Amino acid sequence: MGYRVRGALEISIFINGAEYPLEEINILNFFHCAESTKWHVPTMHFAILDVMGVMSKYKLGDSSSIDVVIKDSDIQTSMSFRAANIFRHPSGGHDLYEIDGFLNVPRYHIGTSSLGINGTSSAALSEICSLCDMKFSGIQTNDAQVWLPRNRSFCEFAEFIAARGFITDAAHIAMGIDLSGTMRYRDVRSPTFTARVSYNYATAGAYQAREFRPTTDSGFTNALSGYRDTRVAQSIYATKQHSELSLVPKVNNLLVNQGVRDAIKRGNFTYSPIDFGNVHPNCEKAKYQNARYDALLSLGGEFTFDHPTRLSIMDGLSLTTSPSASSEYDGDYIIGHKVIYQQGTSYAEKIIAFREGTS
Repeated sequence: MGYRVRGALEISIFINGAEYPLEEINILNFFHCAESTKWHVPTMHFAILDVMGVMSKYKLGDSSSIDVVIKDSDIQTSMSFRAANIFRHPSGGHDLYEIDGFLNVPRYHIGTSSLGINGTSSAALSEICSLCDMKFSGIQTNDAQVWLPRNRSFCEFAEFIAARGFITDAAHIAMGIDLSGTMRYRDVRSPTFTARVSYNYATAGAYQAREFRPTTDSGFTNALSGYRDTRVAQSIYATKQHSELSLVPKVNNLLVNQGVRDAIKRGNFTYSPIDFGNVHPNCEKAKYQNARYDALLSLGGEFTFDHPTRLSIMDGLSLTTSPSASSEYDGDYIIGHKVIYQQGTSYAEKIIAFREGTS
């Protein structure tokens, strides 16, 4: 039996394979975990008040395994972590244990590689997952070459590959690791799963968001790589400059302020290594294209749910704020971050999702 939240949701914690007795008077003060497309791996942080003084039996130490199971009426979420930092604080005659951890994929997170992989970016990432005891869920890409890790860690190697993934001129390729230990490799502009989310009203078949807060950072991201950005692809055959994006906007407004673009004259320049014919033809174009599309995801939404969901990073969601009239915030988003938050008898999931916005 685990720790019950509002009498329905149950959280169980296993330390080195043995369940910690949260059904007794031991107290789970809080549990937080998060996944993000911007992190190498998901992380977690929790605190337990050891009222019964039993923690010493579990041999909690460096890189101990921490398994967490969250059960609701129809959803069960299982996660596996490794302890990274352990703090023991005296608290009212008992010990309070505060523990940080990272997803239980140590080879992917820390291990390095020197062996090249021949194939598309999707096939290379799938092989990395196989080597690191992870699951892979990805799309087929058009970018076969020999991928060389050059003694990078596997997570850095995977991010290097994903940044150069290519399908077509209209694709935005990205990758992230979810809380289940699955690498998700997707075309952000064509998500494979789109969930319905409603706000301010309930409707059948849709997740109801308790809170929704729109955000935008278009000026910041476009100043870095949106208005004027040039990637010089150096090759023994020919030198090319990538300075434009083949864009069919998914919103009615222009995505980049043309007046600011013209006033800048010359913006950021980056240079590729010299291509000796050992990379796929669109390697540098893909790196440029994926980064530019990423900068256009400037309109965001923070969604809060008071119940477990099946939403995860790289999933799409379709928001409606009224059953009868649409608003400027309605539409399709792609999930970039997810946080699970339990404290005391409260439980919440926070989803941060993005879409191509305006500047």
